[in-house]
Amino acid sequence: MKRASLIAPLILILIGVLFLLNNIRPDLSVWRVVATYWPWVLVGWGALRIVEILYSWQAGQLLPKAGVNGGEWAFIIFLCFFGAGASAAGRVTNWPGNLRVLGWDMMGDTYDFPLHGEQSADGVKKIVLENLRGDARLVGGDGTLVKVDGRSMIRAIDRQSAERANKQAPLAISRQGDILYIRTSQERWSGRERLTAELDIAVPRNVAIECKGRNGDFDVTGVTGAVDIDSDNAGVRLNDVGSARIEVRRSDVVRASNVKGTVEVKGRGEIDGDDFTGPAKIVVRSQSRDIKLNNFTQALEIELDRGDIELAPGRLPLSAIDARTRSGSVTVSMPSKAAFQLSATTKRGEYENAFGAPLSADQQDRGGVIKGSTGTGPKVNVSTERGSITIRRNEIATPSTALTPAPPEPPASPKLPALPKPPKPEDQ
Repeated sequence: MKRASLIAPLILILIGVLFLLNNIRPDLSVWRVVATYWPWVLVGWGALRIVEILYSWQAGQLLPKAGVNGGEWAFIIFLCFFGAGASAAGRVTNWPGNLRVLGWDMMGDTYDFPLHGEQSADGVKKIVLENLRGDARLVGGDGTLVKVDGRSMIRAIDRQSAERANKQAPLAISRQGDILYIRTSQERWSGRERLTAELDIAVPRNVAIECKGRNGDFDVTGVTGAVDIDSDNAGVRLNDVGSARIEVRRSDVVRASNVKGTVEVKGRGEIDGDDFTGPAKIVVRSQSRDIKLNNFTQALEIELDRGDIELAPGRLPLSAIDARTRSGSVTVSMPSKAAFQLSATTKRGEYENAFGAPLSADQQDRGGVIKGSTGTGPKVNVSTERGSITIRRNEIATPSTALTPAPPEPPASPKLPALPKPPKPEDQ
């Protein structure tokens, strides 16, 4: 019976020890350990084979024809190529710390450096944030001080390379006239290390905000001025702002709530809006993803290439609505007591009039049209070339007809106790 070799189990143990070291000692570069000491695997392997052969000879067992079989020779050749490549890579001084495959960092470690800065914004009307990579959160508040806190995360092959990149890309706060600039200076670094900055910024409430980036989310809250965001790839969340202009080439979500002025969105991504107030106009131009808007009173214009549109104007009086998508369903929930003139068309798809009279639905070729008027009101035009159309009734109380609770009745007057009867006169 042929005795099994101990080499394969020992190799598994060695691989497990390397992974364990990586978990216990993150500061220890396992890659450098492998690149430096891989020849010891061959030395240990050869020594173990000699011990096995000597043990077989001493036990009187049949000796193998070759000390190493064909499969082991194939693994040895692979190990030599791998080890030589790892050693050569380890000697490269400017090896990229951001080697990425399908979006994953394959080499190097991430090193953190604190970021902090502050400057008075007295007289500043606009704050411009330039952060190529990383998330930023801006919160408006009382006062005139701009305060920046966060961290810079640098992906590099070692800490020395990360520190060199961090020195070349410092946080900079500068002022030019009535504009205050906040820059992470990532564009100044020409090396291959990957720089990312996460920022928390406190700003005055009454300033305008402009954010520029390449990859990273923006979150802006409590600013009464205009908010302008321009990014290649960003998730955007706005709450309680004056007005908004958003242009993103790619995004997972754009969410805005309690916007008091104009809202303009261009780009690609899911759009979710709620509670838009004030005399403004919402313009949404998106290439794909869905759009959902609730509780808006402004004039609304939507142009969508692919995606569903869901609209629910929750306040009266209504304003004009013009929403179009080339491919996707359209659902509109109209207030039951609103005055409007509706025209809803689908060229190819189903149609449903869940609002009822006075709206009517008619078939047209492969699609249909729902139209009608509930009074003298703004025009509501929605259409899709390929998809369904649904018009629903939304029961809400209008500002003019909302029931006002009756005032409470005044409390009843307290009852006075009855006066005692006078005593009868005694007989003489």
